Amino acid sequence: MRNKKITGIILHSKPFFENDKLIELFSPTEGRIKLLAKYAQKRHQIFGGRLEPLNHVEFVLYKGSSFQLITQCDLLTTFPAIRNRFNTLSMAFYICNIVRKATLFDQHNHALFSLLFETLHQLNQQTQTPLTLLQEMFEQKFLETEGLLDKASHKIPLTFRSQFEAYVGEKLCHPLQLTTPPPIAKVAL
Repeated sequence: MRNKKITGIILHSKPFFENDKLIELFSPTEGRIKLLAKYAQKRHQIFGGRLEPLNHVEFVLYKGSSFQLITQCDLLTTFPAIRNRFNTLSMAFYICNIVRKATLFDQHNHALFSLLFETLHQLNQQTQTPLTLLQEMFEQKFLETEGLLDKASHKIPLTFRSQFEAYVGEKLCHPLQLTTPPPIAKVAL
């Protein structure tokens, strides 16, 4: 049997050749995998907007000679409120970037998938919790999940960025956040 179903969160998608799309999916059972969506870039897209990053999807895959091909896509969760505000969207992509850089292909990590899904769900709720606090909570739980947090040590802890860059060997950019300007005072004429 060459067909199988898999669920996961799309971390990244990009055009591939003229008509296709290359998808990076993070699955609780398979880890981070690359998939190919044939003809996803054509004028009459067969997948619509379902192959966009941050979507929680279920794919039916066909094992091709060099890629696993997406034959069907069902949308499970879209996290629509994340896309309503720039700061929230930037934070979601920052978190996905951390997962992409910290994981190897075909190595499952159920705990990290649960953390990613839970954090995206919290970002989608648009609670009164500041984004910086959600970022700190994600970073703390990420370090715990990856076994990088030494609670017994009495040393001064390194910043998340320096720990992450030492762990992965790549630079990490902080999420871009827009600030609201102070209100303009009205001048009486």
